[in-house]
Amino acid sequence: MGTSGRWFYSKINMNEKAIRKYYRKTFNQDRRDSIDKIYDRFSEFSKIWSKELIDTHYLYLDKIRVPFPIYVYKNKTKNTHNNIWLLAGVHGEEPAGPVALSKSISLFEKLAKNGFSLVIVPLINPTGYFRNYRYLFDSRDWKKGKSMGDTESFLAGINGKPRLSKPSSLQGKKFLNYIINLSKEYPPDIVLDFHEDELRTLGGDPIYHGDLEDKNVYVYLHSALNRDCPVAKKIIAILKNNNIGIKLRGEAGTRFKEKIINGIVSNVKDSSLDELLSAKKIFLNKKLVPGPSAKSVVVIETPTSISIGKRIKIHKEILNKILEE
Repeated sequence: MGTSGRWFYSKINMNEKAIRKYYRKTFNQDRRDSIDKIYDRFSEFSKIWSKELIDTHYLYLDKIRVPFPIYVYKNKTKNTHNNIWLLAGVHGEEPAGPVALSKSISLFEKLAKNGFSLVIVPLINPTGYFRNYRYLFDSRDWKKGKSMGDTESFLAGINGKPRLSKPSSLQGKKFLNYIINLSKEYPPDIVLDFHEDELRTLGGDPIYHGDLEDKNVYVYLHSALNRDCPVAKKIIAILKNNNIGIKLRGEAGTRFKEKIINGIVSNVKDSSLDELLSAKKIFLNKKLVPGPSAKSVVVIETPTSISIGKRIKIHKEILNKILEE
C-alpha cells in the first residue's frame, strides 16, 4: 500500500486535500489522534498485507457529504487456525484502542512475517470516533443511537429464534454480514476487542444510575475455557501491573447485573459483536448456520479517568505481551 497516505482517494469524488481538511477536525478535547493520522499509519504496511473497504459512513459537514471509510487489514497468510483478530472503535468515545492499533504496525509486520494470520479492524465506528459519539446517531442514548455491535438479529434467543427479527441499523447489518463472511475466510482463534470504560467521567449510558465513583474495571470473556482462559488472565495481570483497579468479585457487579469473578465476566448473553464471534450457531438469512466459533474473545477495558496517553500505552502493552508471548 505504500506510504502516500492516499488511503481511499480513488473511492470518492472529493479530493484528498478537502477530505483531510475535515478529518483534522476530529474531536480532540481528550487529545486523540485525528482519523487521517490513524489511517495513514496503516498505509505503512508492506505488500504482504491487503486492505479492503467494508463500508463507508457519511456526515454532512458544512453542507458537504463527507465519507468515513471502515477498513479491514489482513496479511495474506491464511491459516486454518491461529488466526488473530484485533478490533477497536465500536464505541466512538473510546479512542485508546484505535490509536494503539495504529501505533503497532511494526509488531503486526513482525507477526505476519513469522507466519501468523491477522485480521485488524481498527475503526469500526469512524463517525462516532470523529464526533465523540458512542453510537451511530447519538452521543449516549443506545435506544436512539444504534450500536455497530448490535447482533440480536443474528443470535438465538431462548425460544430458538433470533432475539430480534431485524438488525437495529442498515449500517450494522452490512458490517456484521461482512464480518461473518470474513470469519469463513479467516476463522478466528483469539479475538481482542479494545474498549474503554467511560461511565466514570463522561456520564455513559443514560439508563445507568449506579456508583459513578467506582473506578475499578473488568474484562468480558466469551470462551469455552470460561474464566480459565490464559489470555483473559494475562490481560487482568497487565491491568493490575499498571495500577488499574480490578473489580474482582460481585454477584451483581456490572450495571447489567452480571456476575464478576476474579475480574472476568464470562460467557454472558449480551448480544455483542464478541458473543457473535464466539457463537457456534448463528442466524443468517433466517437460517441457523455455523457461527464464527472463536475459541476466546476478550474485551479489554481501560478507565478514562486516567490520561489518554496512559491508556494507549496499556493497550499497546497488551498487544505486545499477548501476541508476542
